[in-house]
Amino acid sequence: MADSPMPFALRFLAGPVSGIYRRIIEARNAQFDAGQGVVELDRPVISVGNLSVGGTGKTPAVRAIARTLLESGHRPVIAMRGYGKGSGESDEAEEYRLELPDVPVVAQADRLSGLLHHFATPRGESTDCVVLDDGFQHRRIARTADIVLLDATRDPFKDRLLPRGWLREPVSSLKRASFAIITHAERAQPTD
Repeated sequence: MADSPMPFALRFLAGPVSGIYRRIIEARNAQFDAGQGVVELDRPVISVGNLSVGGTGKTPAVRAIARTLLESGHRPVIAMRGYGKGSGESDEAEEYRLELPDVPVVAQADRLSGLLHHFATPRGESTDCVVLDDGFQHRRIARTADIVLLDATRDPFKDRLLPRGWLREPVSSLKRASFAIITHAERAQPTD
């Protein structure tokens, strides 16, 4: 893995841009910590997210949580940003719909608006809980539990913020997580 997502020719900008990015993230988090712009839904919300860019196993974790909720008699909805291909539908949304046909999927950029629209439908009225896919940084929706996945092959304590490194937020943001799950442990290299 490259040590920076920024193209080599532009890496001299990574440090200053990363510093600006840190200040923006800290200011935004301070607003959310103060409750500004946060909406409390009338049903429990479980958020599944990560600190770094991509590949920590969010999709399998969301699928397992939704399946467990369904098997426990709950009626979850999966809410996700909905990054799309040409059709506007993401591979993950399609995967959820195929593997969990009894679980509605709200896939749109404004998850809150999508969920409120869903709750106003007959199927949405019976929805009793929400699972947010990639929700750790998307804090407009208050959550009952915040699950953060950490990839065992990428030490977040040795990584840096975007674009200098692969972190979306500083490691100190873990303090707001309900708990963390270590993923890809089978791929981790032993350390001395």
